[in-house]
Amino acid sequence: MSVKQVLVVAAAITALAAAEGRDPTSQAQIEPAFEKAPHELTAQPSARAPAATLPRALAKLLDWFRAHVQWRRAARPRAPGYNSPFSLFRQEHSEVRIPVKPAGSDTDRPVPPLNDEEKRIIIGRGTERPFSGKYWDHFEPGLYACRQCGTALYSSKSKFRSECGWPSFDDEIPGAVRRRPDPDGLRTEITCTACGGHLGHVFKGERITPKNVRHCVNSASLTFRPPGQHSPEKSGREEAIFAGGCFWGVEHHLEQVDGVIGVTSGYTGGRVANPTYEQVCTGKTHHAEAVRVVFDPRRVTYERVARVFFEIHDPAQLNRQGPDVGTQYRSAVFYADRGQKETAEKLIAELRANGYEVVTELLPASEFFPAEDYHQNYLATHPARPTCHIRTPRFDVPAKR
Repeated sequence: MSVKQVLVVAAAITALAAAEGRDPTSQAQIEPAFEKAPHELTAQPSARAPAATLPRALAKLLDWFRAHVQWRRAARPRAPGYNSPFSLFRQEHSEVRIPVKPAGSDTDRPVPPLNDEEKRIIIGRGTERPFSGKYWDHFEPGLYACRQCGTALYSSKSKFRSECGWPSFDDEIPGAVRRRPDPDGLRTEITCTACGGHLGHVFKGERITPKNVRHCVNSASLTFRPPGQHSPEKSGREEAIFAGGCFWGVEHHLEQVDGVIGVTSGYTGGRVANPTYEQVCTGKTHHAEAVRVVFDPRRVTYERVARVFFEIHDPAQLNRQGPDVGTQYRSAVFYADRGQKETAEKLIAELRANGYEVVTELLPASEFFPAEDYHQNYLATHPARPTCHIRTPRFDVPAKR
């Protein structure tokens, strides 16, 4: 399909949905029309196409996107909540999902086409029978990558024996796996961040490993790479940890920075392992609500990400941020190495020279504990919720006296 045809189909199907009284930004309301139509394009889509052919045309378009996994979705638009004429492409986030080719991506390695069973699971969000996959009882050292796009997802170091019949991991490669509510309303689905392919589900609270989490993954969604093969586990990815009040707003703003791969809300800097939100709220664990940012240093520098961090929260507020009061809402930079520390020190010096009485703590990074699933991508899934994080150009505008 040409770009022009894509535009025509997207605009036409949005208009059709509105005419039928459906919300074109709601996947739940728009999907029934797609499911009723066969995935065959029987008519050339155009602005004058009969209404009955439009769902088929869009379904064909979506199938084409899935089949061409070397294309990716664009980053979120700058205007919060704006979804453009492509609003029906939105699933759980407010973002424009126009396919763009990544430059220098780790997924540029050739990936064999999916077979029918792999399509059923990865694209159709299916589940393989327990004890039937090739990796459920596989424990060789190496990496487990996405079968659809080749992005590294899990290290063999995080794989454990759960006897559930599917491969089980208690941690992912930072930024590689995305969580979202499952359509059944009960579980949390996990997908490949790079291509959106279905992996399985994640469970917490089973107490099988010290991390108290289990990624239950379909073998069909994975491919294994033994040691010695090129590994993107560390290539093109770095991490940064920041605390600046309620993690909902910090996560929301940092996710929009070009070059940021993923942001996870969580807790760090405390004395208790695997704390719960309720425990952290008491202030007794000494954790800070924080975010772990995974970014591509080839596209954005640590300094750039840190500058945005200092502009989206008030670093002059001690143990609070707006209406949120307590040590868990303190401002802090948890540096991973000397370079990050020196960068943060430089930025703080710039702010102080501009008249801001910065109280941000600089601390070495300690273990980061991801927050509960309902905290992840919170503002994207609850667009009506207000946030006290408003970007202010503090490096360009002196503090008011």
